[in-house]
Amino acid sequence: MIYYTDYPWGNRCDVATVQKKKQVYVNLPFAFDIETSTTALDGSPVAFMYVWQMGIDGTAVYGRTWAGFLDCLARIRETFAPNGETVVIYVHNLSFEFAFVAPYLQIDKVFSRTPHHPIYFTTVDGFEFRCSYFLTGKSLALLSAETSVKKLVGDLDYKLLRHRNTPLTEQELKYCENDVLILNEFIRNEIKRNNNDITQIPLTKTGYVRRAVLDAFKASPDFEKYQKTLRCTYPSLQVFALLNKCFSGGFTHANCSYVGLTLENVASVDLASSYPTQMLKHKFPVGAWHRLTEIPNADVLTAVCNEYACIMEITYKNLRAKSDHHTISRHKCSVADNAVIDNGRVVSGDYVTTYITSVDFITNNLFYDYDAIMVHTLYYSKMDYLPKPLIDVIIDRYQKKTLLKGATNENDQKLYALSKEFINSLYGMTVTNPIDDTIVYNNGEWTVERGDAQALLNKHRASKKYCLPYAVGVFVTAWARYELLTTVAKIGDDAIYCDTDSIKIRNYEQHKHIIDDYNERNAAELKTAMKHHGRKLDDVSPRGKLIGVFEFEGVYNEFKTMGAKRYCYTDANGFHYTVAGLPKSHGDGKTPLKYMQIRANETRSTLFDIFDFDLQIPAEYSCKMESIYNIEPWSKVVTDYTGRRARVNERFGVALNPIPFTMGCCSEFWSFLIGLENNLYKPLDGLNTKPDILKINPLD
Repeated sequence: MIYYTDYPWGNRCDVATVQKKKQVYVNLPFAFDIETSTTALDGSPVAFMYVWQMGIDGTAVYGRTWAGFLDCLARIRETFAPNGETVVIYVHNLSFEFAFVAPYLQIDKVFSRTPHHPIYFTTVDGFEFRCSYFLTGKSLALLSAETSVKKLVGDLDYKLLRHRNTPLTEQELKYCENDVLILNEFIRNEIKRNNNDITQIPLTKTGYVRRAVLDAFKASPDFEKYQKTLRCTYPSLQVFALLNKCFSGGFTHANCSYVGLTLENVASVDLASSYPTQMLKHKFPVGAWHRLTEIPNADVLTAVCNEYACIMEITYKNLRAKSDHHTISRHKCSVADNAVIDNGRVVSGDYVTTYITSVDFITNNLFYDYDAIMVHTLYYSKMDYLPKPLIDVIIDRYQKKTLLKGATNENDQKLYALSKEFINSLYGMTVTNPIDDTIVYNNGEWTVERGDAQALLNKHRASKKYCLPYAVGVFVTAWARYELLTTVAKIGDDAIYCDTDSIKIRNYEQHKHIIDDYNERNAAELKTAMKHHGRKLDDVSPRGKLIGVFEFEGVYNEFKTMGAKRYCYTDANGFHYTVAGLPKSHGDGKTPLKYMQIRANETRSTLFDIFDFDLQIPAEYSCKMESIYNIEPWSKVVTDYTGRRARVNERFGVALNPIPFTMGCCSEFWSFLIGLENNLYKPLDGLNTKPDILKINPLD
């Protein structure tokens, strides 16, 4: 890596360019990255840049000051874009670098879905900084598996305090160099993948899925007719609001009877490619939504739900669970009077008002009894299979993913990876919400502005890219929950834990026939769906691997769960854990697992004993970081790890500060577990107020 002034700058006549609309773009890969140190200012951590690096079409340059960075940008413009061309610069995890560079640039536009996380931003002098993490969804280390340049690990000790005058070793500079060269090579490959046109690279990885699906629809001779039908049956704002309330993700929960217990011989089964399978074999809402006002009882509602796709606001009277599996999410309830809550799921309640689909209503009937229902608002639509162009795209990518798995040819390996990512990203396209908040950045401050919902829906309806209703995504997850939970209901109390597409099971041999029965039913349903689409079952069973079957993953020697997204187990490869919010790895080897091992040795206990509600992991082992943003200029004399002193001046920035992790247990869940242990469900007093359900206003 060379110092930026040593690069052969100068006006070049061979710069490749492409044009998008009226703007010309430099068609070369550029990448930017910084390294920072953190110090204390008035007792609070603040971070500052001590080296930046720029990848310029395969050559890495660096500098040590922001003045040098701005000079480098000016030289890039003079050399590669002297006539006002736009230069696209990729940054992996742009949110971090943006916090530092923003006050030094004349920003023209920032596009972001959430505060502090820009997807891209542009400057008035023709630079466009894009986030490559949104494009890949991978860490730089994982991304380097696709490039000849590899991510170096451990060559830059982040705990050593450095500043602009701190000497950097050849090894440390190599670490910095590789970070931008990895990105250079990846973006060069992306340019080739996109018809040698950098402007065609999507902003996010879902963009590839959306493009492929849209192209498939456009290739159909019925596309214009189909899109016209979509626009004529577009949901009203009231219907869309109810759809949004009914949307819920995958089911993740622990059987409350086993929370905190270490169990032996727990089997794991996984529902392969669950979301794409639901899209292939189930029917979804098509056509217009209509309001149904007269629903006298649950039997009538059940009949309607078996015939139509429905979305509804419903109140259950005297709701009570049939077993220790609880499916209704508390956060989806507008009312939960005198409710017992199990780790966010409703066990019972005098009156429980929630928002669900027809599929959810059928699913809930497997797990709850109730005295009566009151449907406040219900819309229904006829159901049918998804359009054939979409089905064909799903089948094509699943075939490539399955047939190319284990390929040794480099091109086939890349195609396999792309097909796997496509299948995994497909669902995300179906739940893109057209009613987005506008995220505004202004001189370090982020604000959220509510848009005009009706205007946004109108824009979405008129879009030439509109080819899949939002309702499809709402029902994809509903069907996935149905498939998982109908299996759980049959297994009963031996179903220990569920997470979206997997079940942990005791006494597996006693329940194996349930898994086998499901797989047979899955094959029959797919066969019927494929016949409808003019396809064969073999099309979704390449190499005999049928999509959507429960696959046996093995038996854990021991298994323990402390609730949703909190479990650990041992197998032939040792001890493993999954805890939401707790990373698993760290560069210096001080990991949460290492700390748990230390505590187990100190207390002469097992890792399963340590894995409990009172688990506390100190900051140096937790691998957890909090982002502390600074939007006030500051200045301080800093002494680096070599003893050198330098005055540091920084405008904005973000310090990544290590923080401890505590497993913990909220009072509501703890109260429930105590009540469970004493054979008494004990709701928290004053949690909700009892409603008069006759006075609840419908959405419209």
